[in-house]
Amino acid sequence: MKRVALCIGLTRLDPAAWDGWTGDCPGCDQDLLWTASRAHTRGFDGVGGLTNALASAATLGPLFDAAVRPLEAGDLLVLSASCHGGQVPDTDGDEADGLDETLCLWDGELVDDLIAEQFANVPRSVRIWFITDSCHSKTVHRGRIAGVFGTPRYEGPLLHWAGCDDPGFSWGDKGGGAFTRAFSRVESRARRELSYGETFERIVAGMEGQRQTPQMIVEGGFDLDRPAWS
Repeated sequence: MKRVALCIGLTRLDPAAWDGWTGDCPGCDQDLLWTASRAHTRGFDGVGGLTNALASAATLGPLFDAAVRPLEAGDLLVLSASCHGGQVPDTDGDEADGLDETLCLWDGELVDDLIAEQFANVPRSVRIWFITDSCHSKTVHRGRIAGVFGTPRYEGPLLHWAGCDDPGFSWGDKGGGAFTRAFSRVESRARRELSYGETFERIVAGMEGQRQTPQMIVEGGFDLDRPAWS
C-alpha cells in the first residue's frame, strides 16, 4: 500500500491577484509543517508541501496529478489545506444556498466544482483523506454528487475533515489553526493508535465551547475504524 500527502498552507496572498488584499493568515505555515511532518513520521512514500506563491493554480494542479499517478487500489492520498476559505455565487445551480465554497490560493479562488473535477481523476479505488482548516469548508470538496449538470464527481472512498460548517469560520493565530492544533493535541496525548473515527471524535470534544465546530463527511465506504494515517 502506498501513501502520499500533499499539504498546502498560505500565510498571505498575492495582492496583484486579490485587488490589493494580502490575505495575512499567520499560522497556516505551522499547520502545513505539522501535517507534513506527521505524514513523514508515519512513513509515507511521498510528502509534498506548498506555501504562499508556490500554492497557486498553476502549480497545484500538476502536483496533484503527479501525486495521484502512482496510486493504485487501496492506496491513500492525503490532501490538507490551511488557508483562507471563501464563498462565491453558484453558477451552475447545484448549491441549495446559492453559494460555491472555495479555497483561497495565491493567485485566486479554487472553487469546489473544480476540486470535484480534480478528485474525479483519482482512480475510484484510491482512498482520499481531505483536511481543510479554512472558513466555509464543510462542502468545499462537493463530494459524490454524481453527474450534476454533467460535472464528474469522485465516487470512491473519501473522508473530509473540515474546520467548520459552510456558514462558519475557522479561527487561528500564529501558532496555527484551532482545528489543526486540536488534531495535534489528540495525536500527542493518545496512548494507543486511534482510528479515524476516534481521532475526529476527540478533536471535536477538545474544541467544545470554541467558536467553531469541526465537520466530517464520509463517502464511498471510507473505513472510519481503520487506524488513522493508514
